[in-house]
Amino acid sequence: MLFKYTPEGAEPQEWPFAPEKLMSSECEAIEKVTGMTYQEFSVKILDGSVMARRALLWVLLKRTEPTLRHSQVDFPAGAVELQFEQHELKALRDAISADDTMDNDARAKVVDALDEQIEDPEVEGPKAPESSDASPSSETSPTTSTSRPKLASA
Repeated sequence: MLFKYTPEGAEPQEWPFAPEKLMSSECEAIEKVTGMTYQEFSVKILDGSVMARRALLWVLLKRTEPTLRHSQVDFPAGAVELQFEQHELKALRDAISADDTMDNDARAKVVDALDEQIEDPEVEGPKAPESSDASPSSETSPTTSTSRPKLASA
């Protein structure tokens, strides 16, 4: 994933972000300022938690500004976003395609939405079967919830 920060009037910054690759001291700092376990943080950041995103931005900025305090990090909510990389989108598509616990219509809509985000949608694995026996909820589609991160820029 890429974590992007676009401050007003300044150059955008981005960092590769893999939750399992943050240093333990950074994980502990995130736990301290958020009150969440690192596992909870990892889920919340994907769900769009501003608290989690602020803590991550703080930790990433501290790498070049060691004296930066968490209380000094403030930004418009739209200034940060997570973007999945192409290989991550493909892996997500494959996992969702193989998930037989999802409703067929919901699975098809999510796979179609992912295919629109993937530059080369030719991936192994069957496309979700079409069916019309139920409608998807907003939680099953990665492109319908404003609290969830954008999967990739168009």
